[in-house]
Amino acid sequence: MLDQARAAHLRSYRLAKDNPANLAIIADNVVFCAVTGNEARALALVEKHLPWLVHDGLDAAAHETALASFAVGLDAVAAAGHPDTPVRGSDAEELVTLFGSHEGAWTASALASRAWALADTIAAAFDVRNGTDAHRLALALPRVQHELDALGDGHPLERADLLSTLAIGRMWAGAHADAVERARAAAALFAGAGDTRRAHGMRLLEADALSADEDPTGASGLLDTLLGDPDLEDRRRVRVLATRARLHGVAEAFAAGAAAADEAARVAVSIGVDDAMVSEMFLLAAMLHEDDGQPAGAVSRYRVAAERRDAVGLPSVDVRFRQGRAMLAAGYAAEAVDTLNDVLREASESGVEPGSRALTAVLLAQALHAAEEYGNAVGAWAYAAVGLVRGNEDEVGLLADGLHVLAQAHQQRGDEEAVTLIDEALELGRRHEATWFVADVLDTRARLLVGQGRTDAAVATALQAADTFADAGDPASAGASELLAARVLREAERADDAVALYRAAFEHASDADPLRQAVALELGDLLEALGRHGEAADVRTVLPA
Repeated sequence: MLDQARAAHLRSYRLAKDNPANLAIIADNVVFCAVTGNEARALALVEKHLPWLVHDGLDAAAHETALASFAVGLDAVAAAGHPDTPVRGSDAEELVTLFGSHEGAWTASALASRAWALADTIAAAFDVRNGTDAHRLALALPRVQHELDALGDGHPLERADLLSTLAIGRMWAGAHADAVERARAAAALFAGAGDTRRAHGMRLLEADALSADEDPTGASGLLDTLLGDPDLEDRRRVRVLATRARLHGVAEAFAAGAAAADEAARVAVSIGVDDAMVSEMFLLAAMLHEDDGQPAGAVSRYRVAAERRDAVGLPSVDVRFRQGRAMLAAGYAAEAVDTLNDVLREASESGVEPGSRALTAVLLAQALHAAEEYGNAVGAWAYAAVGLVRGNEDEVGLLADGLHVLAQAHQQRGDEEAVTLIDEALELGRRHEATWFVADVLDTRARLLVGQGRTDAAVATALQAADTFADAGDPASAGASELLAARVLREAERADDAVALYRAAFEHASDADPLRQAVALELGDLLEALGRHGEAADVRTVLPA
């Protein structure tokens, strides 16, 4: 295995050695030489490639990596008993701008310290910009690996400490398979030393890494084992339950995910963790209940999540937006209007970007519509949504929804402008091949035509909507559009034509019991009126006793 690694090292070095753009590859080769005991080779590589550090002053990330790796190589030289070895070429004039002035060549030990300091400075600058500790953690990894290699097989707790640091670092760096291996090894060492708490921590990290490495089955099994361990601390149990809930969500097992998240929230409250964590658990539970088609259950959980965020001064606008959406889905239209009004006001005052405000405005328009406030409020809010995103190709979906809601508002008031808005929404939907949306707008157009007394046009448009819903894979909505057409024909005293459409709607409603029963009731009455009593009885067999 080591021979294969050496061969790979030599191949990669040959490919990279003449191009300063490959500084990161050279850095990897220096580290390889250091950890495999070839300090002389590491020193030679550092001496040869020092000038590359000033070749491209803009590539700070590569410089950070190279400085840290060169420092590892020079530390290896010093650790091998040669700290005062001069590093040839380190006194070159072009390097003064990087390392600073120095009398003569730098020694291996002194240059290692200077390289570490410079790498730390670059890493700190990256972390300040990004608001994380990722670069400083990644920078420490070569040193940690070097310590681990030097430690040998003894000292299990010390090895576990180093392995856990490497596992966290590899996780941060996106090397998930490496993180799994190191976390598993650290957990075994901690467990063997009787440190159950830290062993559990590494098992949880291993599960996170497995999940990130697209092995949800392995991650789930590990989490279930942890949850079955009576020695698992309650605070960590909260985290394990939350991770398990998220994996259920990824697998679209939303009910199981919601149950796990609810348990995480319960434990979090019972042990008195901080409000931020309680909010996180209730938010997760609310989202999973919403995904499971239980918006009423989501509403109360979103409310707690928002209250706990407010208690510690964390922003809660996004949570309350979700709460308003769940209220609307649960049929609490008036409450949704109040909540979304507040969200939109706060978003506007804080300068939230237009697309986000438009999404809130569209949802508010829908809530006002559901609350039967058909007047200027609905039209104004929907118009605000359209005005915020019109002309922005990145927000076509929001614009189309806004146009549709605005058209429905004008339709309720009998305004002719509804026709123009529907045409614009249809054009957008067709241009972007949004089949279901086109069907929904066609259904709205059919209802508008009904209101105008244009029977034939209304029926034709409703049937076009039904066909388009079917193309989009939504037979129940297709049945609803056919039911609309059947009712129009029945009111126009074209009973025989209506029967055919009622039957079509009945077939499309096979998996939608409420719609199927509504169709059966109306079709049965119509057949009875036509004297077709046997057919009426057959249709009515689906009705509850």
